[in-house]
Amino acid sequence: FSAPLTINDPSIAGTRSGNLFADPAVGPNGELYVAWQDIDANQVWIDASMDGGLTFGADVLVTSSAAGFKTLIPAQPDRGVGVMPTLDTDRSGGPNDGRLYLAYSDLGAGGSPDFNVLVRSSSDGGLTWTAPVVVHDDGGTNSQFLPWVDVDQQTGQVVAVWYDARNDVNNKQVEIFLAVSDDGGASWKPNLLISDKPSDMSTDN
Repeated sequence: FSAPLTINDPSIAGTRSGNLFADPAVGPNGELYVAWQDIDANQVWIDASMDGGLTFGADVLVTSSAAGFKTLIPAQPDRGVGVMPTLDTDRSGGPNDGRLYLAYSDLGAGGSPDFNVLVRSSSDGGLTWTAPVVVHDDGGTNSQFLPWVDVDQQTGQVVAVWYDARNDVNNKQVEIFLAVSDDGGASWKPNLLISDKPSDMSTDN
C-alpha cells in the first residue's frame, strides 16, 4: 500500500481536523471519490482523484446537517448516531452511468429522535447535488439511521438499507429495512423488511 495521504483541505491547512466516516467509491472511468463527515461543522464533503488516488482536488460541500457526531436517540442512548455518509457510483453503462449516490441520516422536522435516511445524487462528478430524498416510507417520527447505499452494476438499480425503529412504539427496537430506486434516486419503491427479529441496543451493556 502507498503511504497515507491527507485529502480534506482543512486538515491540510491545519484549520480543522475533526473528520470521520470516510467512504470511497470508484467511477466508470477509474475516478476515485471519497465522502466524509466533518464532525466539527456538521457537514458532509466529497473530494475526487483522477489519477488513482495520487492527488485530489478541492473539497466540495455536499450538505450541512442538523445532526452532530453523536446524537443520542432511544435506540442508541449510549453510542448515539451521526450523519455517517456512504457513497457509491453507477458503473452499469446505463442511462445513469457515472452518477454518484450518497446516503446519510439527518434530523427530521420533529428533531431528535426523529432521524431520517436521505439520499442525494450527483451527475457531474460531485460538483452539484440533488435535493435530499427521504428513502423510508413509514411517515412517522421514529428513528431511521446508519444507512448504506449500493448500486447494482448490471442494472443501475440503487439499493439502500438502514436500521429502522418504526415498528416499536417506544422507538427503541430496530429492524433492517431495504428500498430500491429504478429512476436514479428520484423516487423509492415501498420499503421491504429484511430482518426476521428486532435488535435492542437501548439498554446499557
